[in-house]
Amino acid sequence: LAGKPLSVCGEMAGRPDQALVLAGLGLRKLSMSPAMVPQVKRALAGHTVAELKELAHAVCSAATAEEVKALLPKE
Repeated sequence: LAGKPLSVCGEMAGRPDQALVLAGLGLRKLSMSPAMVPQVKRALAGHTVAELKELAHAVCSAATAEEVKALLPKE
């Protein structure tokens, strides 16, 4: 990212399962509905950075949407 700040805003950032992938990709600024903050924080707190990186790598290596869905933790 060449030292440039990057953030994600929207539905993906506010979904706990997908926020895990975004964090695994290195994103540290997620904007979401205030109602989703507790759920996303809880999901992130349950994983190490190494686990999130592994998840992101697996998701990026998946060939189909069905494979991605199977990799994401259930909410």
